[in-house]
Amino acid sequence: MLRRHLGLLALCLAGSSWLGLARAAEPTLQFLNRSEAASLMAGPGAQPYFEAMQTPELVAKTRLDLLNLPLATAREQARAHYASEVQEFSADEQTMLRWAVGALWPTLTEKAPLYTHTPWKFAKVSDKVEGGLPHTRGDTIVFSAGLMQSLLAPYRAKELAGLQGFLSYLLVHEQTHVLQRTQPALFDTLASEVLGFTRIAAPQTPSLLVRGVVNPDAPLSEWIFPLPDTPGQAVLPYLQLSNLKTPSMPRDFQMLAVMYQRDQGEWRMQERDGQPVTQPLLGVAAYVNTFPDRNGLYHPYEIAADLLGYWLGGRADASARHPVRLALQAWASKALH
Repeated sequence: MLRRHLGLLALCLAGSSWLGLARAAEPTLQFLNRSEAASLMAGPGAQPYFEAMQTPELVAKTRLDLLNLPLATAREQARAHYASEVQEFSADEQTMLRWAVGALWPTLTEKAPLYTHTPWKFAKVSDKVEGGLPHTRGDTIVFSAGLMQSLLAPYRAKELAGLQGFLSYLLVHEQTHVLQRTQPALFDTLASEVLGFTRIAAPQTPSLLVRGVVNPDAPLSEWIFPLPDTPGQAVLPYLQLSNLKTPSMPRDFQMLAVMYQRDQGEWRMQERDGQPVTQPLLGVAAYVNTFPDRNGLYHPYEIAADLLGYWLGGRADASARHPVRLALQAWASKALH
């Protein structure tokens, strides 16, 4: 029965310094009301997010008919839509999330107390925002109504063991994105020194931008991965839309590898006939095979959130001894304390 309830949740796997604060003995959870959630999703602080998106992406994320509108109008209508689609958590949903964070708390306290140094904040939206997928904005985790209903089913049925494992992974994954904003230097070190990425300027090529997807948890595609089997070449993981006429999220998302090469000491995008050289990201074996699984390969921040969610969520499978997982745990034993 649990497997049936969690089927929808598989889609979710596709989120100031706190070091000086005392560790919280118990978790503090805050649930945003409609006004607070609307300000989070569409207030002044959200303007850069909408200004970074092109019309096809706005359609994919809102399900609105925006393709024939001027870009500025499409952005404003999408922004108004995000504000109108906020909801409030029910009492049962709040109880479930308090239980899930509480069950996770001893592990965080022992292995990664940095996660206990900040309140956990949650906002709720309809399934007509961001394809119904969980994500983060600022210091807040955003869950959809459909996801909450799917989680409540096994919770009410007392199928708690499997639910706890999934929720622990999901909560750590999303709170990692919050920490990536509050502790950018820390997680940039993880991306470069542990995961092997190199930061560059995000490409501004029009043919990439028109199809590009702005990930709210990692909005800039600014990390390349030098290929270990091809010195002087690297890939830039890039998330884009495969369909510009009737785009839908996450159905039409695809992971692309934009190819780079080392030229006179600098990394430059490879071009052919004036266009970027690209290929499917999952077809670059030297990149894919570096990591223990394929979750989040389109950005090092997503890879990090997946690895930390796996570890702190208590999952164990054949890849538990993968060198990248072990390297991350060694890093976390110092960095997250």
